[in-house]
This record gives sequence, structure tokens and C-alpha cells, in this order.
Amino acid sequence: MDISRKELQGFVEIFYQSPFKIFYINSKDGLSFTHPFAFFVSLGITTPLETIERISECLQRVDGGRYTTKVVVLKSSNISGQFLNSVFSENPDSQYPVDPESYPTEFWTQSTVQELLSKFPENSIERQKLEKLVERLNQDGWGSDVIYFTKDDYRVYHSKVNYSRSENMDEYRIGIYVEENI
Repeated sequence: MDISRKELQGFVEIFYQSPFKIFYINSKDGLSFTHPFAFFVSLGITTPLETIERISECLQRVDGGRYTTKVVVLKSSNISGQFLNSVFSENPDSQYPVDPESYPTEFWTQSTVQELLSKFPENSIERQKLEKLVERLNQDGWGSDVIYFTKDDYRVYHSKVNYSRSENMDEYRIGIYVEENI
């Protein structure tokens, strides 16, 4: 594996400015450790699947097609204090649902947010903050996201995420597999 983690980080930062993590993939079968042979880029936990796919496509074009990339689910198992990272599945069609117990009781969707906006005067601070959230969601795509009110502010609630933990503590992340073409 000639690509360095630092080099990959530099390429990802060209296309994605939010925080992200890079993991080594060190198992082909999910059972035994091997020398790391590829990387996994984990973008933000709430990053839409469409954005992950776009970043994956951009990374494929870096350096004249130097890298093979694909959207995958990484399985991480803690074995004696070390993480065994393997590709669990390829091309996930959706993200992991958030526990329904944590869903806000009052929220607004893309189709109901105009009703909420109409409650505020045209140039009020509250309306301007809310309009910025709506603009961001319109730009990024609403997907299954909603707007909700906390004690003192409106926020975006993501009902689907790129991370899940199983009962046996295995972790599953949706992100980008990166391998150098040889």
C-alpha cells in the first residue's frame, strides 16, 4: 500500500471540509488480521449517503484515476484491544435509523416548515436563523431530516446516521473504501 494516510487526508480535504476519520482496513475475511491493504474514510455521522457517493466519485478521479473507491459498510470488531476492520457490505442503499425513542416530539418537515416560518415577522432573528437551516437542508437534501426546537434554538434532527453498534459491540460505519490501483 503506497498511499499514505496523510496523502489521502489531503485529497479528502479538497472535497470535504468537515471533520472526518480514516481507518485502515486490516482484514479480508472479517475473522483474521492482515497487513493493512486499503483505507476507509468515515465522513460525518450525519453526512447524507448522496454526499458520500459524490466524494467517492471525486476521489476516483484524483491523480488520473490512481484510486479505486466505493461506498461500503465497514465492520469493526474489538479483538484483544485491537480493531479488526473489514468490508461488511458494498453499496448500502440506506443509512441506519436512529432509535425512535430519541426522536423529537415536535418537528417540522420540508412540507410543513413554511407553516412555522409564517409565525415569525419577516426580518426577525428567529426567522433568519430558521431560514438558514431551511436553506442548508434545501441545498444538501432533506432526506429524512427534520427541524426541531431545543430549549432556545432550532436545529436539524437526523433520523438516519452512518453508524451503528450491535449488541455484541461490533461497530458498523458507512463510508468510502479507498485502494490504490497497482
